Amino acid sequence: MKMSPLLLLLVQLLGVHLLVFQHVRLAGAVVKGGYSIGSASNVNFQYVTHTYYAFTGVDPASYQLVPDAGDTTIGTFVATAKKSNPSVVTLVSIGGAAAPAATFAEMVSTSSRRAVFINSSIALARQYGFEGLDLDWESPQTQGEMQNLAKLLKEWRAATVTESQSSGKAKLLLTAAVSYQSILLYTGDMNQTWPIDAFNTYLDWANVMNYDYHGSWEPNITGEHTALYDPNSTISTDYGISNWLQAGLRPNKLCLGLAYYGKEWNLTSLDNVGVGAPASGGGNPIIYSDIVAYNAGGATVVYDATTVSMYSYKSSELTWIGYDNPDTIAAKVRYAKSRNLLGYFAWALQHDTNTSSLASAASNAWR
Repeated sequence: MKMSPLLLLLVQLLGVHLLVFQHVRLAGAVVKGGYSIGSASNVNFQYVTHTYYAFTGVDPASYQLVPDAGDTTIGTFVATAKKSNPSVVTLVSIGGAAAPAATFAEMVSTSSRRAVFINSSIALARQYGFEGLDLDWESPQTQGEMQNLAKLLKEWRAATVTESQSSGKAKLLLTAAVSYQSILLYTGDMNQTWPIDAFNTYLDWANVMNYDYHGSWEPNITGEHTALYDPNSTISTDYGISNWLQAGLRPNKLCLGLAYYGKEWNLTSLDNVGVGAPASGGGNPIIYSDIVAYNAGGATVVYDATTVSMYSYKSSELTWIGYDNPDTIAAKVRYAKSRNLLGYFAWALQHDTNTSSLASAASNAWR
């Protein structure tokens, strides 16, 4: 019997959704993710279920996905990660904060360019043994770009399903890193949003970057760049997660972002050393392993209950650092679990201590 076109379409759509469900179910009930930068030889992957190789780039002329020039680690990443944890799922992340936003906008603008990108991304993932693809387009500018992103995700998902069926291999995961709330932050227009319907339909999940709320663009005032709560503004993880959920992103499509680094400022005096204290410059990142060393050198360490974050300072240097430690990392993971999210991820695994104190605290907080 010959199927009607409508019935055939319904069967195909059902197949896509079943494959998506099956892949997420097999990947585990929770995502404990972590981005990896540079060499992974000293990273302990035992505490993560998923890891992202950061980054590969998009060629601005051909729109193909290509390893960065001089990249000597992509070829060994999967084997290195799986030697540490054989069950870890590996994804290759595309773009990053330094990637030209215009290249992404141009790539998604036509079906032919999208096809080149999609085909090359699948080929690269298979070549190096990755099990998924992660899109890190951090500064989209217009609603038109987001409409084109939705087209990309639809075509990308269909291509991964087709490739899986033809190769007999497990379907590649598709994820994306997105801003802390659902609007396009770089436009200032509250009506311009990420394509949430496409996220729900075609992505396995979205990684929400719940960090960098404060930094070097605010040199005159200290801030907790991973604040879970902020009663004085909308710049907080709780606000951002709630915003995404209210906008329609399903909780099982959302992973909360953790930062394994802090931000450092120079205090103007010791008269005010708390969150929001006057500063005379700074806001630059400092990795957690260096913060531990800083604290060991006689720093005063303070828990800030309002933001559920830590800060440290030294009177001798007038330095101030806002960050998360194992206790506040665990608190934020428990928050993610209480909101019924799919899981969490961290930037970046190499910033942790050599005993994985943050990664182990995060993993142990979600059991």
